[in-house]
This record gives sequence, C-alpha cells and structure tokens, in this order.
Amino acid sequence: MWTSSAGWPRSVGLEVDPGGGLARRHVAHALDLVGGGQDAGVEEAASRPVALDPQADHGRGGDRVAARSAESRVEDRDVGREAVPVASAADRDVVLRDTRTLPGAGTYTILVDPQAASTGSMTVTLYDVPPDAGGPIGFGSPATANVSTPGQNVAFSFAGQANQRVSVKLSGVTISTSQVSTYIALPSVVPSGLRIGTYAVVVDPQAAATGSITVTLYDVPPDATGNLVGGPSLIATMSVPGQNGRFTFDGHVGQRVSLALSAVTVSTSYVSILRPDGTTLVGLTLVTTTGRTFTVDPPVDGTYAVVVDPLSTATGSMTLALAAG
Repeated sequence: MWTSSAGWPRSVGLEVDPGGGLARRHVAHALDLVGGGQDAGVEEAASRPVALDPQADHGRGGDRVAARSAESRVEDRDVGREAVPVASAADRDVVLRDTRTLPGAGTYTILVDPQAASTGSMTVTLYDVPPDAGGPIGFGSPATANVSTPGQNVAFSFAGQANQRVSVKLSGVTISTSQVSTYIALPSVVPSGLRIGTYAVVVDPQAAATGSITVTLYDVPPDATGNLVGGPSLIATMSVPGQNGRFTFDGHVGQRVSLALSAVTVSTSYVSILRPDGTTLVGLTLVTTTGRTFTVDPPVDGTYAVVVDPLSTATGSMTLALAAG
C-alpha cells in the first residue's frame, strides 16, 4: 500500500513475484523486479502504508531510441552522454542501452569499443521506440498495457491526495522481467508528460523484454481495528486488497491468554502478536479458512496487538475471541 504526504520526485518500489497478487510496500530508490508468465504476486509478508510523496528525489527521462547489444563498451556519439560498459562476460547475451531522445535530425553513430584485449563479434539492433504505453487509471478499474518494442515503458497516471492509502495489483504479466515504481511527475521530470500533482505507476521492462501487464489500483480504507476482551467475540472485516487488521488486548504477567480465530473467509493471511513495546511476541503465522488458536503467556503487563495481514489480493472476515485465565 501507499499513503500520500508532500515535495518531488521520488520512486516508491513494489516488491512482487510471478505468483499472482498485490504489490506491497518497499520505499527505495532502487526499483524492484516483476517477473512475467503468471499474475504478479507478493513476496513481502507484511503490508504497510507507503507515502504518495511529492517530496521525491528520483527522476526519469523521456528518451525514445534504444539500442540492444552485448559485451563491450557502447557509446552514442553526438547524444552527449559518456560511454559506459554495457555488460560483463557473464551477461553478454542481451544488453539494452536504454531509451533516449535524439537532440536533432542528423547522422548518429553507435560506437563499440572492446575493452583490454577483447575480440569477437556482436549484433546491434536499433529500435524506434514509440511513446510509453498506459494512460490514466481509475480506482478499481483494471487497465492493461502492451509493450511492443524494447525500451518502451508503461505509465499509468492517477490523482492522489495527502494521506490517501493506495494498493496496486499486477496481473496478466507476460513481460519476462520488469521494474515497477511510483512517481510524482513535474513538467521537467515525467514519465510520459504527466502533470503536476499526478502520480504514476511506472513499469520498466528490463533488457529487451516486451509483453503486457494489467494494473488495478485500489483506494484502501483505514485498517480494521478493535479492542479484544475476554468473552465477547469481535468480527474483523478486510474488504479491500491491501487493508490489514490490528486489534489490541490487555495482557498481564502470569495470566495465560488464548486467542481463537474462527469463521475465517480470508483465504490466506499472516497473523502476528506484538508486545507493548512493538517487538514480536508471536511471529508471522499462516492462517487459512480453517482458523487457528494462539496461546501466549504475556511477559510484561501492557497492551498487546494482534496484526492480521491478508496475503496478495485476499479479502474477507474472521471472528476473534479472547479468553484469559
């Protein structure tokens, strides 16, 4: 999930894998890989809000020419950028020199400079890269983009508000490997010419990967909460992908506590119990529709928290009942 705050431009990565599901929080300048072949799923066990923050410090260009090559140094003459090594010997099968915009009409040269005593051959393919795929995306409405040319990206734009919580589902992924980020776009830092105040989910296929991806954006309500006391049960409902639950109870030294989870309709979730200082008393425990019972001996007096984190796009409800004795 993400949540909004304020400045420009920063990337928020999403940790996903090819298993099928929901993109989770990972705030970093390095982008995270998404594998294709199945629906994109979640690697991270816990889901937390992430700031949709215009105070960011990572930008992108709108370059529109890409070159694919292998081992050696490749330099684009007259584009005004330094030559850099494009591959090591271990990765020399396919290397994509990422997309860039030519500054004007004329003749350009792709220079290949073998390093040290290297000899051999390579194939260079030049692509005329179309505009990035994507466009505006609404909450709850899946949008599919097709990447037809190496170097082409995907940018789905949406309007975000301060402290709004957002989650993203990536599915139908046929792009072999991608990096996924969010951006706040300014006129001089775009992807795809987005306006001030507009956020974007950006998919950057790696190497020469092409294919399609479906993105679904969710407006996530506050996490389900409540106070557990001995006797009456509490029904917790997580109705939107990315919504979690956090429930508290008072624990005392020498008083064993039993927590029963029943009538579970959330297909799969992780449940943990935290001490009053926020450290872990019971680590992440997988709970399915069969339910589960936890028994703990509070090590200190204070308020404990039960955290419920539905996996992937799972939603539903469960009944929590506390017994102390």
